[in-house]
Amino acid sequence: MKLYEDVWTLMHDLGCDFTEEEKALISVRTQIGGQLLAYRAKHKITQKELAKRVGVSPTTIAHLERGDTDTSVKTLVRICQKLGGNLNIDLGLDNIE
Repeated sequence: MKLYEDVWTLMHDLGCDFTEEEKALISVRTQIGGQLLAYRAKHKITQKELAKRVGVSPTTIAHLERGDTDTSVKTLVRICQKLGGNLNIDLGLDNIE
């Protein structure tokens, strides 16, 4: 059995290649979804309960957790504020000459 260093190599071997932009988007979506899932698990709440807390629909929470939707920065800020977190974004432009 072949062990893969990262998911992108596996996907390439399966015939699914992604651009760097697509990889970045998938990574961000995965981080958002994973953090929402972790929050729900820690607080033992449903998607419906989380949606009510942050003022979005349960469908929005489901899509965010699955990583199959884009959302506005405004929505992300609202979610973070309602849950007591903060939104940290690093565009990686510091070292560009």
